[in-house]
Amino acid sequence: CDDDDDGDGLRDEDDNCPSLSNGPASVPLVPNFDGGYLGAWVLLAPFEVDSSVDECLPDPVDRLGTDALAAPRLGDSDSGLTWTAWVDDTQRMDFDEVYSVPAPRELYAMSYVYSDTERSVELALGLDDGARIWFNHVQIGEVATCQGASSDEFRYPVTLDVGWNELLIRLYDGGGSWDIYARFKDDSDEPIYDLTLGLGPNGPSVLDQSDGDGDGIGDVCDDSP
Repeated sequence: CDDDDDGDGLRDEDDNCPSLSNGPASVPLVPNFDGGYLGAWVLLAPFEVDSSVDECLPDPVDRLGTDALAAPRLGDSDSGLTWTAWVDDTQRMDFDEVYSVPAPRELYAMSYVYSDTERSVELALGLDDGARIWFNHVQIGEVATCQGASSDEFRYPVTLDVGWNELLIRLYDGGGSWDIYARFKDDSDEPIYDLTLGLGPNGPSVLDQSDGDGDGIGDVCDDSP
């Protein structure tokens, strides 16, 4: 009997995305409450690619012009695809739920993270399979191996700057599952919760009723906004 399923202050009949909070009562996006995992991303996917020349490392060719300098927002286009939203409160991003192309395949995942303070932290990732990782436009690591995603398996020391920070992952899948776990942890190995997440440079961190292509489906629920 609930006429506002997502609790965002808009009745379902008036809401262009009734399954996801994007109305006047929506709250800022934050890490999930069950471990501090990042659940707000913009994705560029899927790319059907050749098998990796280095076990499971992504293709060496930049698809974003210069991958390290990328700063996409929801609705931008690159390499013939559109950056779309992934907003979820689960621990693991399971790309098999939304992308049905066969392996080998690749995607880009960008998360914008706002911190009130500057602090040294660890970026803790689980990756299936190989990846290149950039933080604030600097490559901080790469994974060439093939494995199932396990939380916190790959760790990188980074500094969260005051304001918006950018985490970009280019993920290759050689077969089977296709997943990411991502969160920040402090020097006591505890998850960091006091962050705000966004879907573009400098936010926004609160989703609204934007509908870039005017098709009646809100951008955050649209496969091609």
